[in-house]
Amino acid sequence: MRTSHIFPIALFFGFFVLGFSTIGDLFSQPYEVVKVSVDDRFPAAFRSGLDLNKATKEPLKLALKDQFLEKAAINNTMDFAKIQFSQFAEVDTKGKKNLSCLVYDRVVVTFEAEGVASGGVKPQLEIESLCSFKGNDITQMNEIKVPVAALLGQDSKSQEYTFAESPGVVFRMKYALGDWPKSWFLKKVEFKSPQKTHTFSTDEYMSAKGPEKARHLFMRW
Repeated sequence: MRTSHIFPIALFFGFFVLGFSTIGDLFSQPYEVVKVSVDDRFPAAFRSGLDLNKATKEPLKLALKDQFLEKAAINNTMDFAKIQFSQFAEVDTKGKKNLSCLVYDRVVVTFEAEGVASGGVKPQLEIESLCSFKGNDITQMNEIKVPVAALLGQDSKSQEYTFAESPGVVFRMKYALGDWPKSWFLKKVEFKSPQKTHTFSTDEYMSAKGPEKARHLFMRW
């Protein structure tokens, strides 16, 4: 065989082996959710907004935490209470800034009943949901839906509830008194991952802002 024919064949097999090796390496890697860096994709308006990592002093940290709760919203209807939060910038496990729902996989929202108590202890309702966000607006989390009609159809007990109307959401009732309270005050919001937890406390917010100026966020049935 002539040398001029051997070289193209050898070159072809070389690229074939290299390509096969690369694909093999790709499939041998452990599965990992791809995360997009804030600096690569996110708009400047978001980076200059709820970025808790820029806050090096405690007053600024509190101000940004206040801003998170200021932007929160609860839409109460007969069938659902819809809870809406904004995202914030957070550092992921690789030390890069990322969206909060790409750093934390769960969010736990805690409400405390208003106007009822037993021995000074008020009923609490914990709502745990996946941390996810809107494709058309990355600054906003997907709303958390509380199926009011379905929840009120259950006995009020200290236990967990799940409903088909709110897939992926777990409701935990604590310190139940027998009847469902009609008014619930937002106490705290916790963003959680296996590595860490970030908490927004309405007690801190109310203390810093003052009862007169602070927003009072309620679920009312």
